Amino acid sequence: MNIFRKTLLAVLVLTIVIPLDLFLLLWGYTTFQLDRAKREGIYSTVEEGLLSQIQQNYINISRIEILNAGTNSLNGSNPHVGFASAVVCAERYIDGRPVGDKYHDCDVPGWFFLLTKDGWVFMPEGAFPEIIGLGMVVFGLTGKP
Repeated sequence: MNIFRKTLLAVLVLTIVIPLDLFLLLWGYTTFQLDRAKREGIYSTVEEGLLSQIQQNYINISRIEILNAGTNSLNGSNPHVGFASAVVCAERYIDGRPVGDKYHDCDVPGWFFLLTKDGWVFMPEGAFPEIIGLGMVVFGLTGKP
């Protein structure tokens, strides 16, 4: 086989193998993260998920004020990727650290949620919810808003 044919074969293999690998990687990562999140809890609304996260992360809560709970995209183009934030006034975090500073006992946390066919699930920011959201669209895993 001459060098031209070897090069052409290598290019053809790479144009097929690399996209296929990325496709499989996206599918595996998306389904793994969604399965993990569903085991931790499924919520009927983003607000319900937000309140659950607050209860799991704070002790002696004196006030909760939901600031926003809705789609993470400005134009609403990804309704299956939600973000919610709230003002939370509490004595301390679950790990014992005090909330706020010497002037305030409040915090303003925010969390991502993804809408699956079963309901909303919490997705940590470090798990890249936007990428998982893309995988949900590609593989038809999104729920109806």
